[in-house]
Amino acid sequence: MDIQFTDSCCNTHPTKTSWVNKGEFKPLSTKVTGVDRRTYQVGPKGAKKGIISLLDIHGFHPTSVQILSEKGFLVSAIDLFLNGPIPDDYMGDMTKLGAWVRSNVEYQGNHIRELVEVAVNDLRVEGCESFYIVGHCWGTHLAIRTATDLEGIFLGVAGPHPTAVSVPLVVNLKCPLALFPAEDDPNMLPVIEAVQAKGFGVPSIHVRYDDMPHGFCGGRGDWSIPEQKQAAHQVIETIAQFFHDLGVKEEFSVEAMIPAVVGRNGRRAFTGLASTTFMSLSTIPSQTKSAALPIADFRSDTLTQPSEEMFRVMQEASRGDDVYEEDESVRSLEAYVARLTGHEAGLFCASGTMTNQLAFRASLLTPPASILCDNRSHVYRHEAGGIASHSQATVYPVRANANNGHHLTVKDIAQEFVVDDRDVHMAPTRLISLENTLSGTVMPLDEIQSIGRFARERGVRLHLDGARVWNAAVAEGCSLESITKEFDSVSLCVSKGVGAPIGSVLVGETEFIRKARHFRKMFGGGWRQAGGLAAVAHWCIDNVWPTMGETHLLAKRLAQGLEQHGGGAKITIPVETNMVFLDLAGSGIRLSELSRRLEERHIKIGSRNAPEDQTQVRLVLHWQISQQAVDDFIEVVKDMAQNASQTGANQGNESGERSSMPVYGSR
Repeated sequence: MDIQFTDSCCNTHPTKTSWVNKGEFKPLSTKVTGVDRRTYQVGPKGAKKGIISLLDIHGFHPTSVQILSEKGFLVSAIDLFLNGPIPDDYMGDMTKLGAWVRSNVEYQGNHIRELVEVAVNDLRVEGCESFYIVGHCWGTHLAIRTATDLEGIFLGVAGPHPTAVSVPLVVNLKCPLALFPAEDDPNMLPVIEAVQAKGFGVPSIHVRYDDMPHGFCGGRGDWSIPEQKQAAHQVIETIAQFFHDLGVKEEFSVEAMIPAVVGRNGRRAFTGLASTTFMSLSTIPSQTKSAALPIADFRSDTLTQPSEEMFRVMQEASRGDDVYEEDESVRSLEAYVARLTGHEAGLFCASGTMTNQLAFRASLLTPPASILCDNRSHVYRHEAGGIASHSQATVYPVRANANNGHHLTVKDIAQEFVVDDRDVHMAPTRLISLENTLSGTVMPLDEIQSIGRFARERGVRLHLDGARVWNAAVAEGCSLESITKEFDSVSLCVSKGVGAPIGSVLVGETEFIRKARHFRKMFGGGWRQAGGLAAVAHWCIDNVWPTMGETHLLAKRLAQGLEQHGGGAKITIPVETNMVFLDLAGSGIRLSELSRRLEERHIKIGSRNAPEDQTQVRLVLHWQISQQAVDDFIEVVKDMAQNASQTGANQGNESGERSSMPVYGSR
């Protein structure tokens, strides 16, 4: 078999790096082809998981192996070069490059296999029990070939910017594969699909970085460019999570495998980050032999489950007492979110309901008082009457009249505003509460600014229920602060789209947060060792939030597929972020039957016991929904619509009328 190179591979030169080696070069315990060989080894002593790293032809650069070692692996980067790395002037000369590779890289025969076998045995002596292999560029070819030859040793293979990888190469591969092609790299989807088709080849990953140069994760990556550095870190951290989620060898089985996460081409609507496609395998928690297949849960983005990486972050968090304000992880999260939103201080709490209610209580010190809010809002419909109970305030729900009810306007607010002392029969308006996003739709920035001016002119406070304001910022392509700076207080949930297990942060002025902290204790919401929860929330903001644009693209893909193949099914609210509102009236599909059929495909929606006349359902996408789940959903609806058309079924709702129960998108 010959090696074929891409133009990007052959013409991209290495860059200088300031990274310092933190490991050590060690001789391999056994000679290979009669020659003493060495390996660069880095990682925690006593690590149970070992990685063999095959570096690219520019020699040793410690960047990727060092980051992998910091994720809990003992990494062995084998010295493959007989006479040193390739001379720089060979790059771009196919004849010289090909000859150098064939004569200087131990590629033919069993030399690579022998080197890897010795390196694995050396890692086993160090205490490693499970093994994985990474190959950069042409090294991906070698890694796949080696994992195939040494069947049963490696639980997974990963390849940043792979070269010389094709479908025939993976015919006999017996473990999952993760590939991360860059610009001008060949299409690797057929390779991933071939691995998936084996029936054991999940979880596999394909993430394409069309705006990153070949070699950006290795010696040719210029990490002085922030976008390249961030993209490279994403790839390396995804590989680490991929390997961790495969588990140790004793737990690995076909039954335990989970659906593949396949990245898609597309750009994120997120300011300040590289325009890459990125989906982490941590979207689904580790499985064991006895675990059932995971569910793609479309009921709410609150139903995501923590990954193994999140548990590791929690273990490393501080363990101080938050009631005494002594926990470093909590303080760090509060300051971080306050800084992101342009506010002075923050308060970490257990839920968005709590942060909303604390905001109202700290703002409304004495009755009589009223709050104006959208009649669809969470604070009005889904917080158990908390405003009346906690703050002794009246709520005046306002109906949005403009743009088909898309969002409240300053005109809507003005019509319901109660001026102080004008009428003793009415509670004066003391606070206006907005929600962004609401039912998945984004409130325009200019309207927020208009309502903000209106509130300030009248001396009333403006609060934002920003449970999903993270989604709004991504959809608008702006910073959080651009949205949140208009508000006196903002509640930001971290357990919805951001993906943390629990929590919400309230931000505002320092004195306001001091009052809210006091009321939190009064409400029984003071918590002690909350550092682990705060640390993982911080991690999710940094690692999950940047992937949110991909979730929005999946939501649009789902909506388009349902309308195209749903036999009359309609999307009732514009899909602007991560929510799809589906109405099956006129499609001939019963909602309860759809729910049952989807469960057969390990997909859950919230309508298994829906009334016979209910036709509407809310679908919420998040970072643990894969493209495969979306495509399966569309396929089920398409099949049911075709059957309904053939049989003349009409779902018992011939008039096409919707259920009288409206579906709102706040929960």
